[in-house]
Amino acid sequence: MKIINVTGHSGSGKTTFIRHLIPELIKCGPTATIKHLGHHNFALEPGKDTTLFHEGGALISAGIGSDKTVYICRNPDLNETLDYLCDRGMSYVLIEGFKTLNLPSVVIGDLPARHILFRNPDPKTIVHSMSVFPEYATKKGLEHEVWKRWKAKNPDTPSDQAIIATIAARFDVKDSGGLPGGMIFPAIAGDVSDELSRADTHAVTGISFRAWWVFGGIKELYSSAVASGHESAFNLINVGIALLEERCREKKIRISIEGW
Repeated sequence: MKIINVTGHSGSGKTTFIRHLIPELIKCGPTATIKHLGHHNFALEPGKDTTLFHEGGALISAGIGSDKTVYICRNPDLNETLDYLCDRGMSYVLIEGFKTLNLPSVVIGDLPARHILFRNPDPKTIVHSMSVFPEYATKKGLEHEVWKRWKAKNPDTPSDQAIIATIAARFDVKDSGGLPGGMIFPAIAGDVSDELSRADTHAVTGISFRAWWVFGGIKELYSSAVASGHESAFNLINVGIALLEERCREKKIRISIEGW
């Protein structure tokens, strides 16, 4: 899942930009947004059942209507929200208002920022430059991605003629080879995934990393493969992990992988 972090002063036009970008992204894949409310007072409608349940202490209060579902959650945690969206198969998430977040930014207006990818761009520029934006991964999110790629590669093959295998493994970085943070790992994993997917006419493999270099937490990687059988799928995963380690050694990066 690609994260597009949009920042700017209040009144700079962030909302207008995001509203124009959403339909362009939707043409490419499922899209979600996260807004940092900050000092904005987002009041729940008084007296409504979902509000009363929330006020009564429910951790999550949900309301389901004819065209939408509304969740009121007590945990104001960005990671948990990103996990939920990734697990739901979102391809893109636009986040707005998180000025202190250490993420590359699309800046609207003249706000100073540490890592600016674009300033005042056209929405189509963002769509055509998606490779520069950081990835956010979960195990279930990777499964959504590889299934989607497998179906595109095998449009005439019924889904019940393939299986998916997925592993999650802890890993540690012993030596980064002088490379900054963890941003290099998604690029290496992407190259390995593409190499394996090209090598097999019908199978698809994916490798992704939890973005610990931005959000902290455990260092975890996920590897998933869709193939004609369990043995083929797990063989692709094994080969993929071995190739990943080899590519890291070539860049003088020492990692250890455990639990797979």
